[in-house]
Amino acid sequence: MTEYTYLSKNYDQIVDRLTKKPDNETACDEYYYKYNGLKCDPIVKEFLVQKLESTLRPASILFKNTEIWKTVNMCDKLKSCSTSVCYMSETERNSIIDDCDEIRLGVSDFLFCIEKISINPPEVSEYPCLDGSPNEIHNTVEMLTGKKICMKQIMKDYCGEKAIVDFDKNAGIMVKALKDDDEKDNDLIL
Repeated sequence: MTEYTYLSKNYDQIVDRLTKKPDNETACDEYYYKYNGLKCDPIVKEFLVQKLESTLRPASILFKNTEIWKTVNMCDKLKSCSTSVCYMSETERNSIIDDCDEIRLGVSDFLFCIEKISINPPEVSEYPCLDGSPNEIHNTVEMLTGKKICMKQIMKDYCGEKAIVDFDKNAGIMVKALKDDDEKDNDLIL
C-alpha cells in the first residue's frame, strides 16, 4: 500500500489522533501532544529571544513599548502551551507566567502611574500617610506593601481610577519583581 493510499484511507483517524485531546493528560507520548509540542517549541524559543533582546537592547521609549507589546502578544500565544504538563515543567511554566505578568505590567496604567509619581512626587503635606518623609515615596516596596492604602490614594489622585484597577495583583507582581532584582544584584556582589 502506498503512503498516499494509506493516508487517504485513514485520513480521519490520523486527524483525530493529531487534534483530539486524549483523556489522560499525562500520556505525553500521544501524537496529540507531540504535534502540539511542535507548534509550541518555536513560540517558546521566540518568546525567550524576544525577552532577552528587550532587556539587552537600549532603545527609545516608542521602540521599547512596541517590543513589549510584541512580547505581550507572545505571552498570549504561550498560554495554550503552558497549560499542559507535556510541553513544559511546572518550574518552566511558573517562570513564563511570572515573566509574562512582569511584561504586561510594563505597559499598564499602574506602572505608568508609578513612574509619573517617581518623577513628580507628591507633597508630603498633602498626604499625612507619608509620615513627613519626602523620600518615603521612593521606597516602592514599602509603599506597595506596608503603606498600600496611602499609595493607592496617591495613585488615584495622580492618575485616576484606571491606575488602581487590580492594584493588589499589580502591586504583588511589582514587589516580587523588585525583590527578585535585588536578589540578583546581591548575587552579583557576592
